[in-house]
Amino acid sequence: MADLDTCLSLTVDSIHTVRRLISPYIHHTPVLTSKTLDRIASTPQERSALKGTLFKDLEPAKPVFRLYFKCENFQKIGAFKARARRGLAAGSRIATVNTLTIADGLRTPVGDINWTVISDQKKVRGVFAVTEDQIKDAMKLVLERMKLVIEPSAAVPLAVVLFEEKFRTIAEKEGGEKGWDVGVIFSGEYYSGDNLQSACRLTSTSTSEWKMDQFFKFLAVNPRIKYAKPTWPDFGSWRAGFVVDEDTIPAVIVRPRFAEDVAALVSVLATNNVPFSVRVGGHDMFGRSQIHDAVTIDLREIAYVDIDHTGHTARLGGGILIADLIKELEKDNLVTPHGVIPSVGYVGWATHGGYGLLSTQYGLGVDQILDAQVVDCQGRIRHADKDMLKAIRGAGGLLGIIVEVTIKVYPLGQVLAGAIIYESSNLSAAIRHYNNGYHQLKQDYLPSSLSLYQSVMNGPSGKALTVLFCWASSDMETGLLWLSKVQAFSPVAMCTVSPTTMAAFTLATEQFIPKSVHGTILTANIHELTPEVVDVIGFHSSLQPNDSAILFGIHELRACTPLSSLDSVLCTRSPHFVLEIVAIVETPHLLPDAIKWGQSFYNAVHKTDLANIMPSTYLPLTGPEKVDMRAIYGPNLEVLRDIKQRYDPRNVFRHALVKV
Repeated sequence: MADLDTCLSLTVDSIHTVRRLISPYIHHTPVLTSKTLDRIASTPQERSALKGTLFKDLEPAKPVFRLYFKCENFQKIGAFKARARRGLAAGSRIATVNTLTIADGLRTPVGDINWTVISDQKKVRGVFAVTEDQIKDAMKLVLERMKLVIEPSAAVPLAVVLFEEKFRTIAEKEGGEKGWDVGVIFSGEYYSGDNLQSACRLTSTSTSEWKMDQFFKFLAVNPRIKYAKPTWPDFGSWRAGFVVDEDTIPAVIVRPRFAEDVAALVSVLATNNVPFSVRVGGHDMFGRSQIHDAVTIDLREIAYVDIDHTGHTARLGGGILIADLIKELEKDNLVTPHGVIPSVGYVGWATHGGYGLLSTQYGLGVDQILDAQVVDCQGRIRHADKDMLKAIRGAGGLLGIIVEVTIKVYPLGQVLAGAIIYESSNLSAAIRHYNNGYHQLKQDYLPSSLSLYQSVMNGPSGKALTVLFCWASSDMETGLLWLSKVQAFSPVAMCTVSPTTMAAFTLATEQFIPKSVHGTILTANIHELTPEVVDVIGFHSSLQPNDSAILFGIHELRACTPLSSLDSVLCTRSPHFVLEIVAIVETPHLLPDAIKWGQSFYNAVHKTDLANIMPSTYLPLTGPEKVDMRAIYGPNLEVLRDIKQRYDPRNVFRHALVKV
């Protein structure tokens, strides 16, 4: 150690002299930044995080941070040591201490000279401490957002910035609106290249196995929550979705029965950083409702319907299927907009938009949502506030698991509904004649009570233009008049339209829908069914492979669709058509032909007038590789990101359909 009596005095010149002497040995290390971590660090902590601290009754600090990360490679000295803070608390230097923590790399002794500096409050304001869980959370953020694997000791400074409320309060008070520039040193070992591969392998084996072991211990003491492992008898039926996916096998599927069960699940999963997804109907065409080797939370047992006849509303469990909802509503001669396929989960359908045959009369599914109960990122059941509801209406479960929604319901007894199958020996001509007639009818007048779903299906007699007709009014005489007009578009081979209920009509479609299929879907939004587009539809529908599952369909958002006063992030509100190129088959050996047909159809649509093709697509029908969140949410994307940052800053619900 240097002799203080012989050292140069501390002056600017002496500092420059010393620097020149050591400059050949200075180790330059990179400085990294992360705008995402800046935003997270600048977000106030939840009040619950301050329980048990001196700040429990105070408003959480709102500091503004700009973080600069210095990476000191391979055990270069950097981080401050744990004994220093303990010594300050005790009032004397502590030379040794026995601990067993994940950050024991900070147990190096504090020297006598260093002690004289840090114990002087004029030189060092304080040394801050964090918990092991806070260190783990900081490590996780660095891995997720910076793609750096650091040891626990290195994560301590960032954990202080994120969680140490005294430090954050000082930063808010002194930094004000301008904020602080904060240097964060990543000391000790960190990983990249080959080391990163080894570290990730270690994390994904021993650590993940330990976490799953903790989760199964949780399930063992919570017998109300049913679950199934891959080798158990129920697992296959629980895992099954509409599209067969042999490669995605969850580690376990859990079936909570109550919102409290969901809250407990999220709490333990988030605490242990165990990946999870949420499913209901299992109709996502791209398998996004389940993750390989992760936990699937299956909400289908949370499926109640509680009707308020006075308020014309209904409270629904977050796991209810459309089929079960419409059956319950029918008992009281009530309806609400819903999808065409009854086995789809209602909440997922409604919260991401919700096109259906009643939408023209009552609005999109998203516009029916009045209220919601959500399990948030901390495992709390909370009433969705104004901002949360705005995000839920259009972006679904990105803020939490929706365990209940309150929706609008409408009195409606009988409807006039069924299928019109047009003579299709010349399918292209039938499609052209139908769309010419429909276009003319729209130009003249089309009542909101009338909804039509145009499709091409493979039936016993081959491919046929099939239109679902729905007259949502008790005025049957007028409905029959409109039926005759629609039938006049082109020669009709068969018509099943008759007085019925909305539930009976929708449930009847189940007999035409396979339980499981192989394949995918392609989609596009267009402003108009122009003659050019109709010709493409006619040509490619005629080439549709001969499998009973494959089909082409068109949803429409008409100008008369009611606009809700409820705030949402759904951006695509102008009149348009949603094209569904459903390249699915029951017979696996026909799958290559179906995929080839679908891609050719999709490409042909995109070779038509580009001004007619909208930049946005319907998210539930859009493959992950084609998702453009900017196009889908437009100016609402930044609003959505801000809400996400405030309500799920650590991205606990990272596997939700909407990723911002």
